[in-house]
Amino acid sequence: MSMVVEEGGYAVITVIIILALLALLLVFSPLLLRTSLYQSFISLISGG
Repeated sequence: MSMVVEEGGYAVITVIIILALLALLLVFSPLLLRTSLYQSFISLISGG
């Protein structure tokens, strides 16, 4: 039973870490990457 609980705990911790990283990306990506990603996206669309 302990192994199952530990594996479940690791899964929960992994999910929490992933959500935290996604939150950090949502916070910092607009400051660091919005313009470059936006411009590259526009160039990909307009470049066709």
